[in-house]
Amino acid sequence: MIQTKKELNDLKVNYSMKCTEIEQLQKEALDARAALKEKNSFNSKENTETKKLMEEIQRLRSLNKNRDEIINEMESKSKNLRETET
Repeated sequence: MIQTKKELNDLKVNYSMKCTEIEQLQKEALDARAALKEKNSFNSKENTETKKLMEEIQRLRSLNKNRDEIINEMESKSKNLRETET
């Protein structure tokens, strides 16, 4: 039990310090959550952008393959024409 005014005062000071500490920890937790949310949002945007770039690379590779096939076909036809002319 509380014996003196000094003990009561000490308890009030300790209580006040704990309340301040709790408020600070709550603020830090909110800041950490906000930072994590922002990072996850950035990663999500980055992942979406990476996916779009990968799709574009695949599309370009497909176009290159198609172009190469057409070039090979044209070269083959050209070679055949030269052979029939001679």
